[in-house]
Amino acid sequence: MSFISAAKPMYGKCNTNDIENDTPYGEPKAVGKMIGVEVKPQFKSGTLYADDSIAEEKKEFDYADVILNTSTLPIAVASEMLGRKTSSDKMEEDTVDNVSDEPNYGAFGYIYGQVVNKVTTYICCFLPRVLFDIPEEKFETKGQNIVFNTPTINGKAYANKNGDWRIKTPYETMQAAIEGLKSKFTSFNTTESGEGETIPTEPEEQSDNPEEQSDSPEGTE
Repeated sequence: MSFISAAKPMYGKCNTNDIENDTPYGEPKAVGKMIGVEVKPQFKSGTLYADDSIAEEKKEFDYADVILNTSTLPIAVASEMLGRKTSSDKMEEDTVDNVSDEPNYGAFGYIYGQVVNKVTTYICCFLPRVLFDIPEEKFETKGQNIVFNTPTINGKAYANKNGDWRIKTPYETMQAAIEGLKSKFTSFNTTESGEGETIPTEPEEQSDNPEEQSDSPEGTE
């Protein structure tokens, strides 16, 4: 197989920074236009030697380094992603970096093209729990050649409460992949029941029996 494209980076802020608590995401926002992205899984491992040989060995996922390069980092996304105190998305408004800023956990997703036997499939890649760092900035004067410097944002992807750290879904068209990526941010939205059980957020069914539609004693004798 070969990979031919990368596009549509999106970010949605988690409603809590508690890594042990899976919570709904905010509205997904475009993180500029994709230039490139790298996801590098990191593992922790241990080896037990006995009788001059390996007796036990274990390796498991720890986190994944995420390196994102985009055309721009929109103010609204930077505010949610990096915890900046920004008053609005309008020009001529201050964007303030403060020592108390704390980056927020969020979901991150993008789409890439994959070619197998001359058939292109569009893969929606979704990372449900990512923490990005404040990016470095580089500026240089304009010389004989025009050089574009674009934001590179580094982060770490972690597993959610279910142990999932990356979900990939194939689609036949780019448009279907885009809709699929947007749906990931809503399909992972859950709410906590009173006993701590995670349940889907679905509307309650209404009974056809008028006497079962309300627990109120009104209208009874």
